[in-house]
Amino acid sequence: MSGQDPIKNKNSNEFLDRVKRLAKEDNGYRASLRRSAGALLQAADGKAVVNFYKAYPAGQYYEEQYFFAACVQCLWNVEDLDKAVPIECAVRKMDESSKAVVEKRMEALLDLNWEKDGYLAAKLLRLIKFCKSKGTVIDCKSLLPDLIQWNNDSRTVQKKWIREFYSNSYDKKEEK
Repeated sequence: MSGQDPIKNKNSNEFLDRVKRLAKEDNGYRASLRRSAGALLQAADGKAVVNFYKAYPAGQYYEEQYFFAACVQCLWNVEDLDKAVPIECAVRKMDESSKAVVEKRMEALLDLNWEKDGYLAAKLLRLIKFCKSKGTVIDCKSLLPDLIQWNNDSRTVQKKWIREFYSNSYDKKEEK
């Protein structure tokens, strides 16, 4: 997470810990956010919006990115979150055909910006749901700071994701 503000990371981690705690205490909380995964905050139903703001830290920016991460985290059972891996590391245990799907979906994300139209959010959710279907739990604590930095001119997040993807692919081939 080099180049990222440690205070923002602390706030985002505390936020996701609150989401996790509330989801553990109330299955309805988790369900409302899970149903809104991939939607923008402005398009979410009232229950999801209320539940989001129960955890959202006052005075923060990047509401849409926070909302996306909270909803994605709620795709998994609370007990499974301890097994989470950063999205860029999700390919480590996948077979070659699954890696090809991840590579294609990741490539489609690289040229997109986080915009108010939700296009990147929808594409990213497809990648996340594919990873979920392969038994991988995505770490939203690493995802959220990446989403906040996504539109950075230097494209450090995109470079990090693709570099990690190919370094894992290379390492696995070398092990054989």
